[in-house]
Amino acid sequence: MVLMKECAFPSDETYSDNHGLLLLSKIPLSNTVVRRYHPGVVEIISRGYLAADIEELGTVTCTHLSTQFGLPYYVGPPQFNNFEELQGNETMQLLQTYPATSDKHSILLGDFNQGPAVFSVLANRNLSGQYESNYWKVINSGYISPYVDDVRLCTSCGENGLNNRTGSSDSTILDHIYVRNGSRTKVSNVQRIWDSESAVGSWPLSDHYGVQLTYLGDEVDVTTQTDLTTETMKPTNETQISSAMTSVAFCLCNIFFISFLVLF
Repeated sequence: MVLMKECAFPSDETYSDNHGLLLLSKIPLSNTVVRRYHPGVVEIISRGYLAADIEELGTVTCTHLSTQFGLPYYVGPPQFNNFEELQGNETMQLLQTYPATSDKHSILLGDFNQGPAVFSVLANRNLSGQYESNYWKVINSGYISPYVDDVRLCTSCGENGLNNRTGSSDSTILDHIYVRNGSRTKVSNVQRIWDSESAVGSWPLSDHYGVQLTYLGDEVDVTTQTDLTTETMKPTNETQISSAMTSVAFCLCNIFFISFLVLF
């Protein structure tokens, strides 16, 4: 929990011109990339992504896209009309850099702050959409979100105590592990994780819950999450990935305003 103590709790430097992303791995990373979406632009919170090549898996990116925060739109100098357009630009930057049509496999995970309005059979309720046009940009480009297809439980939930504190009552799916459409048969064990109270007092670790899946890679088993990760690697060809939490590869987003991708 050292990372939680040092990084997750608010401090004077929580938003000091960094995008709050961290990438760790027991699997060697190569061709590592750190990018800001809007360099030289004044933002409420700096947004960007991390990316790295992982042998037998391809390129894994961890990102945290813009959202409204219930505030008036402001990005200076003005380039967009609203937060949805701003996030749409970030989405397209990611898709143009890591297209689903590339010969090199890419997996996109993180807190995308975008998702469709869907009916959740498991929860027996409708889930709200957020910035749906940007979600469909990703899907129409050739990626899929297995969590939306298979699980459909909210990741940003009105009943989450941290959302209750901010007055947010909508329940939406905002966290994803996007994989290429042609890779659907390689995906299994899709689930939501870290959706209960944690050791951080009586609060969940984040205002978003985690997403996890197992991905059938070439030679390694990697669990990828977009919020937290705890499993271990096995010498098989299954790779567990998640957009909120995962076991071997893990993108931790929105845990007290910090986003992590951890590859164990």
